[in-house]
Amino acid sequence: MKNKREPLGYIDLATGRKAIRRMDDFFTTYAFTQKENWEVLRNIGNIFIEDYKNKYGDLAKSLVLITGDNLVVETQYEHLLDDKSYLRQDNELTADNITYIELQNRANTTPPLEIRDTTYLNIGFTKLSKEDLKKGKTVNQIWILCQHSEKMLGDSAYMDYILKDRISNREHPRKSSIFYVSLPKLEVEETKASELARFLLDQEPNPKNEEIKEIAKHFENTLTKLKEDKEAKTKMTMYEGIIERGREEGREEGREEGREERNEELAIEMLKENEPIEKIIKYTKLSPQKIEDIKNKIRIKN
Repeated sequence: MKNKREPLGYIDLATGRKAIRRMDDFFTTYAFTQKENWEVLRNIGNIFIEDYKNKYGDLAKSLVLITGDNLVVETQYEHLLDDKSYLRQDNELTADNITYIELQNRANTTPPLEIRDTTYLNIGFTKLSKEDLKKGKTVNQIWILCQHSEKMLGDSAYMDYILKDRISNREHPRKSSIFYVSLPKLEVEETKASELARFLLDQEPNPKNEEIKEIAKHFENTLTKLKEDKEAKTKMTMYEGIIERGREEGREEGREEGREERNEELAIEMLKENEPIEKIIKYTKLSPQKIEDIKNKIRIKN
C-alpha cells in the first residue's frame, strides 16, 4: 500500500496557504534559477539515465550522461506570467553535449505531449552546427513525467525516441533523442531511480540514499528561500490565479470533449467489429453523419 503523499511544505500567499509539491510547476522553475541547484538538476537527470542504461545495456548507448565542467541552466521563470508560456518550463543544461530537461507536472497538458515534444526535437536539431556533428555532439531531451503517458510510453517506465529512417533504420545525422521518464511506473521498484521517483512524487519525503538526501536538502533550502522572497511570492500568487482561471474555463469544455472522444473511440471499435450503424448510434449517441465520417476516415466498410 502506498504511503500518504506528503508535500515538501507550505507557503503563505495573499490568496491563502498553499501546499508545495516537489514537482509543482512554479516551485521547480524557481528552484532551478538558483545556481546552487544546478548540479542537482544534472544529478536528477543522470540518476534516471544510469538506471535506464543498467536495464537496457547496449540498447541505451545513444543516450549520454550529462557531463562537462561548464553548466548553464536557463528557465522561463521570468516569463511565467506570459499568456503563451506560463505553463511551460524549460531547463537547459549545456555541457559537452546539450541536454534539455523538462519537468512535467502533468503529461496531458495543452497542446498534447506528442505535439510539444516534436517541436522541441526540431529545436534540438537547430542547436548542432556542422562542427558539432564532426565532434560527435548530441542534443538530447529528458522529459520527467509526474503523470504516466500510456500513449507515449505504453507500459514502460522509460522510452527513448530517436528519429530514424523506416527502411534502413539509419539515424538522422543531426542526432537528437527524447527520453521519457515515467515517475509513477518507477516508484513501485526498488532502485535508486525509484527512490528518487518516490521522492519527487511526495511518496518518500525522507530518502535513505545519500545522493538523494543531498537532492532533498536542496529542495528544502529552496522552499525556505522562496518563503523569504516577497517578489517571488507575489508572482506565485498571480501564477496560481492564472492557473485556477484556466481550470475553471477548461473544466466544462474538457468534460464535453472527453465524452465525445471516448464515444468516437467506441464507434471505431464497433465499426471494426462490423456492428450495425443503428447499434453504434444507440451506444455512442453520435449522429449518423459523424459515424459515416469516422467510417470513411478509417476506411472500414460494413
